[in-house]
Amino acid sequence: GQLFDLDNIPVDNSNPVVKDNLFDSLASLMIGKADILHSWNGHCLFQMHRAHDLGMKCIVERASTHIEYQYKLLKEEHEKFGIKHEPINPLVMKKSLLEYDKADYIFVPSKFAYDTFPKKLRDKLRLIPFGVDIEKFKPKKLPHDEFTCLFIGDNLIRKGYYYLERAWSELNLKNAKLIIKTNVKMRTPSPNIEIVGFVKDVTELYNKTDVFVFPSVEEGSALVCSEAASMEVPVITTYNSGTWLTDKRSCFLIPIANVEAIKDKILYFYNNPEEIKKFGKRARKEAKQHTWHIYSKELIKTYESIGTEGKNG
Repeated sequence: GQLFDLDNIPVDNSNPVVKDNLFDSLASLMIGKADILHSWNGHCLFQMHRAHDLGMKCIVERASTHIEYQYKLLKEEHEKFGIKHEPINPLVMKKSLLEYDKADYIFVPSKFAYDTFPKKLRDKLRLIPFGVDIEKFKPKKLPHDEFTCLFIGDNLIRKGYYYLERAWSELNLKNAKLIIKTNVKMRTPSPNIEIVGFVKDVTELYNKTDVFVFPSVEEGSALVCSEAASMEVPVITTYNSGTWLTDKRSCFLIPIANVEAIKDKILYFYNNPEEIKKFGKRARKEAKQHTWHIYSKELIKTYESIGTEGKNG
């Protein structure tokens, strides 16, 4: 196989549409004869034209929900918070939709993402859940004096951060801290919230965390939830995070944009510290059933199936 890397394109990142299309154009020139082209949604329309000319099957990897569904959810959030600009560039949306139509197959990482696609595209869909590196994200608990919650994310609107911030403020728990790991420049909202930027080893944050809180509005499958689970950290998240964790066993699934639900589940772990360990152990057990090795085996099996379909068709 051949891998062409988007990060090697020498274009100003301030205009992602230009960069993505340049990448797509250059990558299309490098495509040689193969059986399958597997590319990222929004980056592969030109490649697919070339691949189909060569008789190849084309897979579009959609790591989020259907882009029109994604737009709808994010637009609602933008309006709530008084944000004027569009959540998704119209050119990006148009290209993504064209790629769905041209693709032979569309890969998605969660049942949530799968269900957002219309019936006319269902025959193209293949659900392959994302994995987690259980060797890298291995628990080694570090001592800490406070009940500690952790949130990780940069797109704060999409990740539901502001609902968490409000919930945490209203709870006003004693001997408790919320850590926000983000690259967004922001002031500390309150004394019991700690803002953390770049860290060399994120496992150190997980290892001194009691509960991971991630009230995301929209994801395909949030890798941070999987990482927390692998670190034996119980998770409070939404169905919209696309997690494979089990509600009320290794995580709590709550509705999106619901401050009261966030408060209720944080308070549950705060008042029942023995449950933190129980949920965490079960989360680690589930993570072992969702490794990247298992993902790879499923991916290869799907490639083989697609190759067989091509030869039989």
